[in-house]
Amino acid sequence: AGCGSCSSVASIPYTLRQVRENGVSGQTAELVIPLCSSVHHVGGVANLIVYAAGVMILQGGSLSAHAFIPFVLLVALISFVTPGIPGGVAMASASVAGSYLGFTSEQYAIIVAIYIALDGIGTACNLTCDGAVAMIVEKLIRTPWMRLNLVK
Repeated sequence: AGCGSCSSVASIPYTLRQVRENGVSGQTAELVIPLCSSVHHVGGVANLIVYAAGVMILQGGSLSAHAFIPFVLLVALISFVTPGIPGGVAMASASVAGSYLGFTSEQYAIIVAIYIALDGIGTACNLTCDGAVAMIVEKLIRTPWMRLNLVK
């Protein structure tokens, strides 16, 4: 049975199940997955950056590095404090988009509409990355070097 959601937090039970099926111990999964679901929103960041660039280009704007790079970095930083709810990154980044890229509220509304309509893609990316982080943590914990250093 499948499940569709646009919320990383709402998808925690499904992500936990899949990560355990991929060989991650319950202890590691139960620590990493809820943590990543709350603070790791790489899919939302990637989507917002692409949508902002697309709207800028479609409306005749230019992508100058001196404006776009700080925007990308600030959106990535903002994503760590946004909740894992649909549209969290997009809503929290509105003022940054206005300040650095010059979007009016009407222009940013277009970006938010696209973001919300396609948020499932960002959530799928988030959940996949959360699972990968859990597998990496599990692998690190199982290495002899890490075990020796954790015991000390």
